[in-house]
Amino acid sequence: MTAYAIEKGGGTFVAQPSVHDLSDGLRTMIGMTAGLQKGAIHDLINARTLLEVEAARLAAERCDLAALESLEAMLPPRDTEWMAGEPAIMSNLSFHCGVLRASGNRMLEIIAYPIIAAVHDAVNRRWADEHLVTNGSRAHWRMLDLMRAGDSAGAAALMQMHVDRHHVSEAAYSR
Repeated sequence: MTAYAIEKGGGTFVAQPSVHDLSDGLRTMIGMTAGLQKGAIHDLINARTLLEVEAARLAAERCDLAALESLEAMLPPRDTEWMAGEPAIMSNLSFHCGVLRASGNRMLEIIAYPIIAAVHDAVNRRWADEHLVTNGSRAHWRMLDLMRAGDSAGAAALMQMHVDRHHVSEAAYSR
């Protein structure tokens, strides 16, 4: 992938794309594919599950205090009854991307982020409701507790159950 930078008064230069540029490009391509191919949402959710379960396991094994504090800052207060709308969606996406970062595997973060974002764009924004958002926030707090305890098996199992909830939304979306 080549990026071109055009600078005022200086002409056009070939620039090395950043990791963020690559990830955003993948997000766009994956999102377009999901919109064009029947069954693509199901495939994205399966890929997301594979990647996020491993990310949760690694995060519980590797994350440090700074990563835990960063994840906690992404969450609504523990006693929040419910969230809705854009703040809920962004809190959810931020936490899942934070788990990728906390895994300590930069390639996992680069590859999984576009998939997670595409699922959020295609499914969560259409089917998010108070029940899913409330349960998601509670699951995120439990996940954070498991990561603090270094319980990699518990974090992976909870992420598996948590991400699997999207299969219900996916079935409704693909009708």
